[in-house]
Amino acid sequence: MALFFIIIAAAGFVLTAFHYWKRFCDDEFSVEEWRLFLRWIATGLAFPFVCWFLFNTGLIGAPVWPNVASVSAGASAWWKSFYTPLTYGWFLISSYWVGVTFVWLLWRVGERIEERGKFFGVCAAWSMLAAPMAGIIILVGGWGAVGMAMMLSALLLVHTTLDVRDDKPLPPSYARAQAKISFGKYEEAEMEVIRELEQCEEDFEGWMMLAELYAIHFNDLAAADQTIRDLCEQSATTPVQVSIALHRLADWHLKVAHDPVPARQTLERICARMPGTHLDKMARQRINRLPASRAELLQEEQGKPLHVPQVPEEMNAPPATLPREEAAVAANQCVVALQRNPDDVAAREKFARLLAESLGDAKTAIEQLELLLAMPKQPKSKRAEWLVAIAGWHARYRDDLETAKLVYEEVVRDFPNTVQAFSAQRRINLINLQARFSRRAHAVI
Repeated sequence: MALFFIIIAAAGFVLTAFHYWKRFCDDEFSVEEWRLFLRWIATGLAFPFVCWFLFNTGLIGAPVWPNVASVSAGASAWWKSFYTPLTYGWFLISSYWVGVTFVWLLWRVGERIEERGKFFGVCAAWSMLAAPMAGIIILVGGWGAVGMAMMLSALLLVHTTLDVRDDKPLPPSYARAQAKISFGKYEEAEMEVIRELEQCEEDFEGWMMLAELYAIHFNDLAAADQTIRDLCEQSATTPVQVSIALHRLADWHLKVAHDPVPARQTLERICARMPGTHLDKMARQRINRLPASRAELLQEEQGKPLHVPQVPEEMNAPPATLPREEAAVAANQCVVALQRNPDDVAAREKFARLLAESLGDAKTAIEQLELLLAMPKQPKSKRAEWLVAIAGWHARYRDDLETAKLVYEEVVRDFPNTVQAFSAQRRINLINLQARFSRRAHAVI
């Protein structure tokens, strides 16, 4: 009768181990996991029991358990002497097997959880109950009860840690931003997108929505261009996403600014970045279909309604660079004009833009615009425009985001409710977002 109950108990051990093993696999046993489980039973339970049985038959030497007769003395005598050791042995083997099984399952659970601190915290808390319980079992049952102590304590820890999961942030949701866009509340939509990106800085969809807001709804292609550039430089952005982003930016150059030249330059960045790939070939095919000039594009679009930009052209488009030789000739002409008349505003402004955007001398360019700002009786719109240009050059060419932010804040403060102020505020939002992203990236490194 005792052997019968021990067999039932061993079957319960196996079923309990199977239940928690299956829970560890999220209730889906793969073929590999099935093979592992069966091999675990065969090597840890069946093989030791067979060995125990054979070593106590006397067929391969004297029985290892004291007072067990050999089979050669008669089957009945052997069975009577081996019945009690068989019961003890089966209980020891099955209890140790299930104890080791739960210890191993606990180790696998710990390996799966990335937040080790949370896992060890749960184990430490429940060990305050498991450790005294295991000690009492060993104290009462002796060393033969070690398997039971291992099983019950490890079972308790496995049961409590299986539900521990890594805290994964919810994916960003832009439903509220979309709703704001639907009602024409573009500034509020921008803040909603930025709020989501602060929680997930590498989200491709969010950056693209932000760039589209700047290009389509704010008519600010310069901000859209900078946003796409930042997105393409993120390590998490895949080559396919880079291609999608640059194609979208080319679309905006064509549809908003009606200018195929920057669109072509944008697509050429795909070719330069991924030469020889199918993405390169797709970009080149599109480049070959682009009109050669803005006039040619407008002629193709004749009869279509034209989009009238709300932002001055100087701010609306990214800088159009000239070949260095051509830019040098134009800059020399500006110098001659300024020598004749130092107060020639148009010549000095053109000279500054040539220096910054084509000749690589942003420092001197900024000094030229500061001279214009010091001139009396300049229109407020021009002063705001020059300050925005200065801030942009600090950010784009001198990599000085702090100074750029200060200049943008000056525009917002001194020229409120102007197109330039709204544009400057968007740049400030972008700089803040970039700074937060950079700090978190450095913290991870």
